[in-house]
Amino acid sequence: MLSLKEHINRIRQEEWDYYSEIGGKNLQNPFTGKIDHFEFLRQFFSRSGKSQVLEIMDFLPNGKLDNNRTKHTNSIFFLGILLYERTNLRSPFFEEENASEYRRFPFLWFLACLFHDFGFTIENDRKSIYGIKNIADLKRKYNIQNCLLDTNPRNVNETLFSLIEPYFDFRLKEHTVIDHGIFAGLFFYDRLKKIRENKFNQRDTDHFWNQELEEQYAQVASAIATHNMWLPGEENFDLYRSYELNRLIDDFKPVKFNDFPLLFLLGIVDTIDPMKLYQQKGFSPDEILRSVYIEFNGESITVMNGQKSRLDFKLLIQKANTLKGWIKADVEFRDSVIEIKLIQ
Repeated sequence: MLSLKEHINRIRQEEWDYYSEIGGKNLQNPFTGKIDHFEFLRQFFSRSGKSQVLEIMDFLPNGKLDNNRTKHTNSIFFLGILLYERTNLRSPFFEEENASEYRRFPFLWFLACLFHDFGFTIENDRKSIYGIKNIADLKRKYNIQNCLLDTNPRNVNETLFSLIEPYFDFRLKEHTVIDHGIFAGLFFYDRLKKIRENKFNQRDTDHFWNQELEEQYAQVASAIATHNMWLPGEENFDLYRSYELNRLIDDFKPVKFNDFPLLFLLGIVDTIDPMKLYQQKGFSPDEILRSVYIEFNGESITVMNGQKSRLDFKLLIQKANTLKGWIKADVEFRDSVIEIKLIQ
């Protein structure tokens, strides 16, 4: 069994970098190269012609991302690549190529994963709710003109997608925050659509900008918008019903890979990522990645605490346990071992 650090070291460029097949645009891995974690994000979006999405930072407190959250984002990016590439999970849609002949999976995963937490500091900034009473106000404040909620993307969970707006209201009124997933998902779809239209109209030939991308953008943005939606405990059933979130109580079935592959992957790796959990306890990224061992099998993954690890593995077990009822996977525990049996 290899440590997460060893797994990341062994990932081939073409597995995570959809541009590697085009050539001449190689990007360093921030865990194995000398590139800074934010610079990795910046370069990835920039060389794909999508640097305008980074204008979201103009709205963030101090104009920058949370540094630890950025390392978490990059950690789950590579963990998600490993989960898909080293197991039997397969989506025919992921395996197809876009018209410009790059494989869809690393392209879609790059978009969904690397932007998923860009709204995190907005959620933590209490001033961000000023003047915001509903999604319409959010759209006006952040110049969101192309609304994700007006689309009908395939390969997403219809129940979760239908509840984005009432869940936004619930989070705003009960927790007095702008839900970071919903904000980022709506913002991202709007900016990606504007970028595509502008590049296409300018006849930009450096990248692929055909209209078929908009449906893929909607898939990606839907995964981001729904990744932070929590199921209620029985004690909150009445509260959820008061916000018309009945379907999270009466109609929700755990997300299956075949039902919503992007959210399935994001849900697992975002939950079990040791980086986010143990950075909060003062451990360095390198020690975290060297302490957690993972084995990828055809139908399952096994996560284990290293023999010399100083990490309190019970904390990761508690996190993994929250997958139950949310993601369609069997989660089992024994001592310092987590086993997740994948169900397509």
